[in-house]
Amino acid sequence: MFASAGPIAKAGKRNGTMESASTTALILCSEQECSSVLEQALAQFKITPQTCLTGWAVQKALKEKDFDILMLDFDDAEAGAALDLWSSRGPNSSKVVIAFARHTHAMKQEHRRYAHFYLQKPLTQWLLVKTLKVACGVVLKKRRATFRCTLNMKAQISVVVPGSTKPNQHTITMVDVSSGGSCVRSDSGLSRGVVVNMSFRLPETDDLIQATGKVVWSERTGLTGVQFTSIPNKQLHQLGAWLDERDPNAIKVTLVDNPNEVREDKQRHSLRY
Repeated sequence: MFASAGPIAKAGKRNGTMESASTTALILCSEQECSSVLEQALAQFKITPQTCLTGWAVQKALKEKDFDILMLDFDDAEAGAALDLWSSRGPNSSKVVIAFARHTHAMKQEHRRYAHFYLQKPLTQWLLVKTLKVACGVVLKKRRATFRCTLNMKAQISVVVPGSTKPNQHTITMVDVSSGGSCVRSDSGLSRGVVVNMSFRLPETDDLIQATGKVVWSERTGLTGVQFTSIPNKQLHQLGAWLDERDPNAIKVTLVDNPNEVREDKQRHSLRY
């Protein structure tokens, strides 16, 4: 299989500006053939690799900078210590650990809970591409929450007043939107901490988004930050897809069959008589 992808967007700002951030991977592998297969697969996703031959080199690299993906060969006795250092830096759902070894028992039980993927050697391009596609999705999901698309459109918002049956509706202007919330401008002002219901259509679509949120900050100018707390799953998927289309730095992966690659399942089938 082949894959193409762009860099991932780094944290977006309220004014809609973006900073490009390439995806990085740190590899522990001393086997040349295995390292070559890993680096070829990473290149298809334009992921920048840093390969280390020893666990000590991995630990040194982890202390110097952050990486999005950690790939560890657990046939190396120092892989466990490298994973311990990685996990001790605090939880981060955008980071992904890919472990691999010749035998499944090479990885200790206490380390298994930190690995998102555990692959068995020999590694193949087909398996690595499938794995990296999912891994990039995990990284993208976390980063996408920080991408804000600039808007200038009207929307309806109603303040939820406990014990009241009469909706307190306002027409507001959406300044930007992300999968996690929206900056809005309101002439009437919204107090920090109030719960609101927002209703808006995604531009250039017929998709209606109905979100419940909470006002997390408010300025005298009328600018207000709303953090989404609840969106129906279908609408959340629509919002995410709409944002991905407008994020110039989001990963866009296209997989096509490689006619020169013989998959294991097809190979087994061809040997039947």
